[in-house]
Formats: sequence, C-alpha cells, structure tokens
Amino acid sequence: MKNKLTFYIAPAILLCWCLFSIQSCKDPVIQSKNLLTKSDTLNLAKDTLAIVCTTLQQNHLGSSGIIDGMLGSMSDHNFGVTYAGFYAQCALTTTSPTFGTRPILDSVVLSLAFDAPYGNCSKPINIYVYELNQDLSATAPYLTNTAFQVKTPPIGQKLNYIPDFVDSIAVYQAGGNEAPQLRIDLTKAFGNKLLNADSISLLSDSLFLVYFKGIYVTAAGPVGNGMMACNLSSALSSITMYYRNSDTGDSIENAFSFPTTGVTVNHTDNNYFGTPVASAIQSPTTNNQKLYLQGGGGLYDKILFNIDTLKKKSVGVNKAELIVALSRPDSLYPAPSSLNLLYIDDAGVGQPVEDASTTTFGGTLQTDTLNGVTVSRYHFNISIYMQRVLQGIHNNNGLYLEIQSPNSSPARVVLSNPAPGTLNSNIYRTYLTVLFTKL
Repeated sequence: MKNKLTFYIAPAILLCWCLFSIQSCKDPVIQSKNLLTKSDTLNLAKDTLAIVCTTLQQNHLGSSGIIDGMLGSMSDHNFGVTYAGFYAQCALTTTSPTFGTRPILDSVVLSLAFDAPYGNCSKPINIYVYELNQDLSATAPYLTNTAFQVKTPPIGQKLNYIPDFVDSIAVYQAGGNEAPQLRIDLTKAFGNKLLNADSISLLSDSLFLVYFKGIYVTAAGPVGNGMMACNLSSALSSITMYYRNSDTGDSIENAFSFPTTGVTVNHTDNNYFGTPVASAIQSPTTNNQKLYLQGGGGLYDKILFNIDTLKKKSVGVNKAELIVALSRPDSLYPAPSSLNLLYIDDAGVGQPVEDASTTTFGGTLQTDTLNGVTVSRYHFNISIYMQRVLQGIHNNNGLYLEIQSPNSSPARVVLSNPAPGTLNSNIYRTYLTVLFTKL
C-alpha cells in the first residue's frame, strides 16, 4: 500500500515544485511563444509595445580601412541618385626595386578584382582615375563624405563601360586568363613617373607615398543601375607597369606592380532631391508609414518604444521580438538578407545589442504568411536587451536599425510601417512584442 501511495503522490509533489520554481525565477525561462496555449496559467503574458519610427540621414559614417571599394552609380524613385568611388594608396612589392638599364615603358594598367555586385550593372557608365594630391593618414577617422584633393586631368578613364562579373579576362602579359576584373589603361606620362622614380622614393613605402600619394577612382556622367564592389585586398588589385630594357627590338617584357594595400576610403554622394526619402528626413519627428535604409553613409532608422506598462510590473522577459516588414520586393535593387540592430547609449551612439552574439538573434529576412497574405519580414530576438532595459542597466534610449557594413555596402531597402487601422496594417506594421512572466 505504501508503494502505491508513493507512486501517485511523488509525481504530484514534483509538479508543484516545478511550478513554484518557474514562478519564482527572475530570469527568462520560456524561449518560444509556440510553447504556450490558451490553457496555460503560469503567470505568462504578452504585450505589444507602441513604437515610433523615423528615418535619419547618416552623414558621419566611418569609412577608413574598407576592403571593398564601391564604384558605380544608380538611381531609383525612392532614393534618388547615388554616385560612389574610393581612394586608395598603393605600396611597393619590394623595397628598392630596380628596373634595369634604360627602361622603356610599354603600358601601365590599373586592375581591380570584383566582389559581388549590387544591382544589374547593365547600363554603361564612365569611370575616371585621378592621382591624389593629398596625403592619406592611417590613423585619421575618415568618413563616407570625406573628399581629398586630386590632380587634373585624370590619369585614366574607361567610357561607356559595362562590367562582366562572370567571364575570365585574357591578360596578355600574364600569359593566360585571370578572374573577372576591371582594367583601365593609365597614361604613359603617369607610367613614366613610376618607372623613373628616384632611388630615394623607392627605399620604403612611406617614402614612396611622399612621391605618389595614391589614386581616386570614381564614376561620373550617365547614371548606371548598380555598384561594383572592388576587392582592394585582392592580389589582382594593383597598378602594374609593363616595360622593356631596350629600344632595339628586345622582345622581353618586364612587369612591376604596386598593390592597393595602403589606406582605403569609400566616398559616396547621395542626391535625394524630390524623393520620398527627402520628405522622410525633413520630418524626422513624424511616424512615417515607410522607412528607408541605405548603405554608403546614406540612411538609418531610429526606433523608440514605451515601456511604462511593463515597468509598473515585476516581470521576467521570456522573449522580446522586433518585427520589421518589407514594403515590397525590388527586382532591381534587392533587399539585404540581414540587417544590423544597435541600442542607443546615453551619448546617442549605437552599440551592439547583447542578443546579437546569440544563435537566436535572427535579423535575417524571412517569408511569413499571415491571414493568407505572404510578406517578407526581418525578425530580431532582443530578449536580453529588453530585460536589461527593464532592470535599468540600459536607459530606454531606443534602437538604431541599419544596413550591415554600411560603410562599404550600397544596399538599400524600403520598410513598411502603416498607421494602425489601415488595410493589412497588422501584417505590414513594425512592432515589438514582449512575452513575459509576472514575478
């Protein structure tokens, strides 16, 4: 009889102990709202917080030390016209190089290896290369709107250019094909400057940079429909001069390269005149029904929310989820696969949310179906951050939403934030839901 009583009573005691433990714990205990049903009575509740979103212009974005130099131009209805180019120093591949007796220049070429493009890049554009007339510093905090002095006229140009990101390119001097790249012939006057550099200037990189400060590569003229990402750290990205050591018919050709391995800075010019973006940034206090994000020192969003209803209670956050919907797909300029979310510190500076280092953070674009409507949305799990706000560890200054790697990405996206009560506003709105335990 005693064994039978133990068989029935022990599970009941264990269940009561578990319920007591759950309700007394001050840390999150349930990570998924899918575990809840209407019959749950564990002091669990959900609150959707009221938020205010505004689009702001990102004028001061650090752009030093980039790997991908943005190059190209594009235009669309929402964001207007964007031109992009980059500054780069060039280095010696060896100190004190010698070019033999009576070197004679054949040609000099700037080559730039491609990374993934953005947009179609199917419209012809004009590309110009200038020699810098101003020193670049390895320690200066250059921005995406920083401009440096250049010498004129340009030392190279490529007009009506349409890039080929697929096919390898035949390089006669290399004796075969190389990976897809942009190649621009530079002037012989500039090539002879490199070939005839004095021995002092070739003793070290620092002395060489006094002699030749670097280049500025930019797009101008007709507006294109995409951006090339030029990998400046690639072994293919360099200025190469080809020369001979005799003018008497010697067929042996020599080559010497100056790789783009020094200071690199992206430069972007945005013109929003007459666009929806212009209206949004001119009224930053208005809770606009569309939000805009753009890389290259363009645009970011500020998200504010009210936590007064939660602070009046003693709660443990089980899950806090920020959801942001795409306005509509764009076949020409696709939405980025993920976005970056920062919390705003007391100095107004964006800092990574603690959840970003966890596997449950998300931030990626996914397809949801709600009430028969398919919508693309970004989901962010910010449970740790929200708990710390409620505990007073972080002041509730809001969040910044931005493009990933905004100093070297030309990506842009239009997000949806319709007013409550409008058609499908419950599907396309931006909102923050908190699932919590009453303690």
